[in-house]
Amino acid sequence: MAFADTQAAGLKKIVGLKNNIFKLREIIMKKLIVAACMALASFGASASVLTGDTVTITFNPNVYTQSFTVGAGDDLVLQNFHYDLNGGVNGDRFTFTSTPQSGTFAGSSSFTLSGLDFTDGSLLTGFNLISDSLSNFSFTTTAHSITFNYSNSSAPIGTVIDGIFLTSNAVPLPGTLPLLLLGLGALGFGLRSRRALGTARAA
Repeated sequence: MAFADTQAAGLKKIVGLKNNIFKLREIIMKKLIVAACMALASFGASASVLTGDTVTITFNPNVYTQSFTVGAGDDLVLQNFHYDLNGGVNGDRFTFTSTPQSGTFAGSSSFTLSGLDFTDGSLLTGFNLISDSLSNFSFTTTAHSITFNYSNSSAPIGTVIDGIFLTSNAVPLPGTLPLLLLGLGALGFGLRSRRALGTARAA
């Protein structure tokens, strides 16, 4: 009986030690996963911006052309027209407003923003329109330009065009991704080991 009791006590200590090892491993893996997820979220949150870029606005057909540099606040003011090419939380928002009163388009039927070179080398792939107040409004994009079409002779007071530049670029694999996959794999292995141990103890 004494030997059996000693053996049972020894097995209990071994099982307890294994459980502690599994718990410690799970804690470490969970911390690694959280850190990797936070890094990936930070990686994905960065947006392509035009800050510092020289952009040309052209009112078509051959009405008016001017170049300007994208910076803080309004990047270009033409009488009542205000243009901001790096607004919003991520700096990828374009807004065109007419204030304090409406402004004339001087016979133009569209205007083009060209020379759009984003700081991270991304190419323009589209435009997520939030709102517009123009008649027969449409837009087209190329890798480095966007053209807005309309049939108005003047722009109404307030926000005329509001939207987000959409870009695409080949992005290298984040260094945190292998860490995340390793953590998930180790956590899964640990959980399977604990289940196997529990089954063995039950038997």
